[in-house]
Amino acid sequence: MELIDVSPVAANQSMVNLRFSYVGTAGNAWMIDDICVLVNTAPIIGLEERTDEVLTIYPNPTEGKITIDLHKIQGEAEVQLMDVQGRVIESKTASPSMLTMDMELSGAPGTYFVTVLYDGGQARTRFVKK
Repeated sequence: MELIDVSPVAANQSMVNLRFSYVGTAGNAWMIDDICVLVNTAPIIGLEERTDEVLTIYPNPTEGKITIDLHKIQGEAEVQLMDVQGRVIESKTASPSMLTMDMELSGAPGTYFVTVLYDGGQARTRFVKK
């Protein structure tokens, strides 16, 4: 079983379409079975910080200013601030010597995401603006 969170691109939409596609060689077949779509209607009050993950943001929730802890990221990284639609609001480059980065969010209250793209992969976490 695989759980896929589509909320960054589907949140607050009145209708969401899912499309499955396959690219392969002729003669191969595949099937999709037992799909379950879950809707979480519980309000997000605050998000617990987890220190065992690569990426930590504080404070969470925030009034607008966040500090991104980059001490577990190796090398140069691109830090992206995104809305729930997956749109990049702001992007900054973090040098290998940076341990933290401050960003200011002037958008409306709600859930936002920070994605850090670095040589070892990517890390993503969400936060709430009050």
